[in-house]
Amino acid sequence: MDILLTTTSDTLNEHIKTGKVKLLGVSSPGPSPVAPGAAPIGDALKGFAVEAWFGIVAPAKTPADVINKLNVALSTVLATPQIRDRFLAYGVEAKASTPAELQAMIAAEIPLWRKVMEERKAE
Repeated sequence: MDILLTTTSDTLNEHIKTGKVKLLGVSSPGPSPVAPGAAPIGDALKGFAVEAWFGIVAPAKTPADVINKLNVALSTVLATPQIRDRFLAYGVEAKASTPAELQAMIAAEIPLWRKVMEERKAE
């Protein structure tokens, strides 16, 4: 049996719909609108959660008012049903956050992936 853990795509989704690929679960911490009805892998492997994500960043010295304007504009666009549906069609759940939330998420991911890389280097 071949198994693959990957990000989704419209092509992969088409193979799932036609039955060429069987979706066993999602790696998000909870149910995903990208794959309705698919159980989170963490339900069987307690604590397992891995998500691919995208963030928009700016140079360190960008003024806070510019960052805030960009954040409001992007959050507004991502909240529209048409844009959310377009992202979902490509297998991506569009979520907005604050600059502080993105910074905290990046800070939390660094030690997690550093540990994985260090463990793999030892093999």
